[in-house]
Amino acid sequence: MEDSVDELDLTVKYIRSAIFGLESRVERPRDGVRTRVLRLVAESAPLLGLEPTVLFEGPVDTATPEPVATDMLATLREALSNVARH
Repeated sequence: MEDSVDELDLTVKYIRSAIFGLESRVERPRDGVRTRVLRLVAESAPLLGLEPTVLFEGPVDTATPEPVATDMLATLREALSNVARH
């Protein structure tokens, strides 16, 4: 029963992520945080041997100030690079 609840919770998160993604495309069509994260993850796929799954929660594009987004993307880039190396 607990597994079913966990799976349902994850499904709801995926749906919310998709909805916020669609909303952000209308508000910020090109260079939103969501788009930059997905682009960075896709670029890392050849080094990793797979494309990591990304799950967003909430209005990432509108709730993340640009200075935070810049630092977060740099941290994500470094983390993906470290995973590929180790």
